[in-house]
Amino acid sequence: MKNLICAFILSLIIVSCGKYEEGPDVSFRSRQKRIEGLWKVDKFIANDVDSTSQFIALFGDKIDITDDRWEMPKGTGLMNFSGDWSWETLKYYTKFNINKLDSSNIRYSDTLIYGLGPFNLTQSIKWEIMRIAKKELFMETEYKDDIYRIELKLDSDH
Repeated sequence: MKNLICAFILSLIIVSCGKYEEGPDVSFRSRQKRIEGLWKVDKFIANDVDSTSQFIALFGDKIDITDDRWEMPKGTGLMNFSGDWSWETLKYYTKFNINKLDSSNIRYSDTLIYGLGPFNLTQSIKWEIMRIAKKELFMETEYKDDIYRIELKLDSDH
């Protein structure tokens, strides 16, 4: 019996290893439970340039993710987005669709919208999850030959 338990634990560790490039190697919470919550933007990097302050000024510093919806809460930035999301290709990717955009605080929003990188209404963006832990979510995407990375810290659970 002891050997059976050891074999089970070892197989669990082997199967779990390497799901996400930056870990964790083992988690007892489902990926769904780990992604849900109110997240605070810790870093936003565009082509190796720290663009966190610009991101927060435009969009705010919070992203709220529930079972199949997400939004950037009103009042934290000049623009507010919301939409739906879904898992893509097993555990490695998630796709965020933007369904609603409130840019009423932006004077020339039609020219700005197309310069926002992966945040636009024209298509859904597939983000590769690099790390999905209890209190951290790191994602990357490539959009028009540019690499974008967002690092989030859990503000509160749902």
